[in-house]
Amino acid sequence: MYQRTAKAALRGLNGPVSSVGNSCIKQFSTTSRQNLRALPTQTENAKLNEILNVIQDKIILPAYLPQKQRRIVFNPKKKGYLSQNPIDIEVEGHEHRFQTLNCHKDIPDARKKLYDAIDTMESKEDWANVGTILWGYRKAGVRLNQRAYDKIIRLACDSGNVGMVIGCLKQAHLTGMWITEREQVIRIVNAINARWDGSLEQAKQSSSWVRTLVDIIQRPENAEQVSKAIEKRQLADSGLGMSPHFSVLGRTAMLQTRAVTIQAKTQAEESVEDDLVALKDDLATVQTLWAPQLKEGKALAENAELAQARPQRQASFSLNGSEYVKSLAWSIRGIRTSQQVAEEAAAPLLPLVDSLEQYAREFIESEAGNEARAEQWTKCFEEALDLKSSS
Repeated sequence: MYQRTAKAALRGLNGPVSSVGNSCIKQFSTTSRQNLRALPTQTENAKLNEILNVIQDKIILPAYLPQKQRRIVFNPKKKGYLSQNPIDIEVEGHEHRFQTLNCHKDIPDARKKLYDAIDTMESKEDWANVGTILWGYRKAGVRLNQRAYDKIIRLACDSGNVGMVIGCLKQAHLTGMWITEREQVIRIVNAINARWDGSLEQAKQSSSWVRTLVDIIQRPENAEQVSKAIEKRQLADSGLGMSPHFSVLGRTAMLQTRAVTIQAKTQAEESVEDDLVALKDDLATVQTLWAPQLKEGKALAENAELAQARPQRQASFSLNGSEYVKSLAWSIRGIRTSQQVAEEAAAPLLPLVDSLEQYAREFIESEAGNEARAEQWTKCFEEALDLKSSS
């Protein structure tokens, strides 16, 4: 069972203690956090609830115990002692009595349980538990590799839950989810752009997500994680080795959300002064990132990020074909939409429009491998480009 009210999480292992019979209830209060619960919340997804119960009772809650009590819980030889001297704790109003846990038999593979959980998630409420799981795992000392975080981002973005990803990134010091790769930026921006439904409300929400994403990837603590990733993978100072902040595809695709927000606010007769300033700053940044193609006349195929982001079987940094062509389409559309609201500032980028479209179609023709995949990639490209030829 999961408690819905957010009251308490860990403040310290020596929190207040109250006696109940022979047991001792340890109560924990909360550290400062935004919309991040210490324990999972029950949803209408019965299969997910079963998985969350296991994660909560066997991975997260034991981490709240002092070391002395933890040794008792995890020692099968202390089973009799534990039955006579129950160990109870209370976290966020949820009381839990521990049973003896055998480390070799009762504790599940944490990463597999995480994968089981996210593979089962369907609704927004289901996905809201991800941040809690990640925080609980960090508290329990569970280390997840980058592949695990990438899978979370991919599945969440594909299912329309990019807001959850932004929430986890905002509290990376708790969730462990950092932006260390350009691929992550591109995928998240694609998902943000896809959420826009023509409404002012969604335009503002998407614009807020973009602002938050840009802020996150510029934070010193995130830059430190990027440096660690570069050192770990021994990457050169190009392509993935460069800051995600300078993702040419990510930053170009962001223009779409910036520009449609201005259009929506203008239609609603709201002020767009600050939005225009931000868009023009972004246009200047994007123009700098594309300088080798715009000023030096280099082919798009020579762009390091476009080359490294192409789908490759053994690449540490690559998108699948659908995401890759979507990023190209959103970049084209972002430039076009920006021209409609900031014509002079967007003008230097216009030569890229035809080049990017030609590049995308040549990529589909040469790399799809079969007709079915080519049709799928074309559909993704044209839907993002809003050509609607697939309908």
